[in-house]
Amino acid sequence: MSPPPRQPPSSNPVRAIMRWVIAAFFAAAGVAHLAVPDKLLSITPDWAPFAPTVIFLTGVFEFAAVAALPGGAKLINDAKAFSAQTDAYFGLN
Repeated sequence: MSPPPRQPPSSNPVRAIMRWVIAAFFAAAGVAHLAVPDKLLSITPDWAPFAPTVIFLTGVFEFAAVAALPGGAKLINDAKAFSAQTDAYFGLN
C-alpha cells in the first residue's frame, strides 16, 4: 500500500494564509522604510555603511517579497532570498 500523494505547498490552505500574513508584514515594513526613513536611520548604528541607501533598498526588497510570497511554490525561493536579506539587516536595527 503506497502513501497518499503529498499536496504541493501552494495547495495547503494554512500555508497560503500564512504567506499572505507574512506578505502583510513585509508590506508594512516596506511602507515604513520608504515613508519614514528618518526614524529608521535614527536607530541604525553609525558604523553601518550607506545607511540611507540600505534603508531605501530594504524597502524595495520588502515590496518585492510582497509580490513573491503569495505566488506559492513557484516564487517561494525568491521569497526565501528576500527573507535572508531581511535577516542579514536585522542586526542593524
